[in-house]
Formats: sequence, C-alpha cells, structure tokens
Amino acid sequence: MKKIFYVVLIGLFATIIIIGCSDNVYPLVLNKVSEVRRNILTYRDEEIYSTIMSGEREEEYKVDGIHNNNINFTIITLDFVDKAIDYNTITIEFSTTINGKNYTGKMIQNPFDNSFVYDLQISLDDLQEADIDFVIDQKIYHAHLSNIRNDWKVQSNDALKIAVSDLKEYIKSSIEDNEFLGEAYIKFVFNEKYSNDYYWYINIVTINKNNYSLIIDPNTGEIKAKNIS
Repeated sequence: MKKIFYVVLIGLFATIIIIGCSDNVYPLVLNKVSEVRRNILTYRDEEIYSTIMSGEREEEYKVDGIHNNNINFTIITLDFVDKAIDYNTITIEFSTTINGKNYTGKMIQNPFDNSFVYDLQISLDDLQEADIDFVIDQKIYHAHLSNIRNDWKVQSNDALKIAVSDLKEYIKSSIEDNEFLGEAYIKFVFNEKYSNDYYWYINIVTINKNNYSLIIDPNTGEIKAKNIS
C-alpha cells in the first residue's frame, strides 16, 4: 500500500512540476519583449491614411534572438490612397499639439513600404485622439485620429499569453537556468492596408534562430494563422 502511495505521490509531484514549468514560460518571454505596440490611432479619407502607434522597442533594433534595452516610441505615419503618386518628389511636414505640447517636424520615408514616418520618441500609450496638420508640397491636410484599441477584448499582454500558451512546447527548448533565450515582438497588422481590420501579430525569435509567429484576433483571441520555422 505504501509503495502505491509513493508511486502516486511521485506522479503527482511530477505533474505539478510540469504544470509549473508551463505556467512559468509566459513571464520569462514577457521579460524578453523587444517591441510592443500598445496603442493605435487611425485616420483615413479619400486621399490620405494616417496612424499613430505607441509603445516601446529595442534601442538598437535588430531581430536576432537577443533582447537589449528598450526605449519609448510614438510613430506618426502618413501614406496615400493613390499609389500612383511619385513618392520620391514629395516633402511632408506635420504639426500637432498633444497633451498641451506642440510637435512639428519633417517626415522621412520608410524604406520598407514608402510611407512617411516621424518618431516623437515619447510614450503615448493612453492617447485617445489627436489632430494633425500635414503640409504636403505646400498643401495642408487635416487629420483627426481616433483610438481603435479601446474596444478590443485582447490587449498586448493578453495576445502574448495566447501565443506563449500555444507555442510553449517549442519555447521550452530555449529556456535555460530559468531564462528564455530569445525575444518577442508584439505588433499590429491589418487585413487590408486602408481598413481598420487590425490583428495582433506575435513573433518569437530564439537565439538559435527558431522563428514562431501567430496572428490573433483582438476581439475573440482566436488564432487566425501560425507559422513555425
């Protein structure tokens, strides 16, 4: 009888260890988040499309599986509905007042998608709305941007939890001495560039160059797509 009791006790102890390890995966990955986009405001009319995204990311941004120090960012983006525009000849300046402070600057072209961007280098994770005047080749465009994240049932950390829960069997192989050897990215993606149909995009990269990514519905938490490489 004692032997049976010890066998059951050992099995129970092993189960507790396994469950504990699974529960501990999320905070280890959370400690290695190299980019998180927490807030998003959008605007669109017949000519232009604009967003404000706020969060934090690595100071020396490099997707290499190694997490370094993070800094705050708030990026203003402007793009055009008509893609036939000659992006190379356009100059864009902006002005806005946020929380009583004026910001102005000349936007630069994003080499990845040709949009125009400007980083305020501050945190505006709770910003609800903003008015921006864009001066595009001496013509003024006014944009009123509104927060679209407030109604989401799944926020940034929730999305990461969902991803880690789904990927924990892969992630465990990159945990040594209670440390996750990798980094995580929590971003927004959209179905069509000029719609408000946004999703969470979670990308986890290990130091051994394993790459896992999920697209998650911000309203239901449903995993829409997954890639393991």
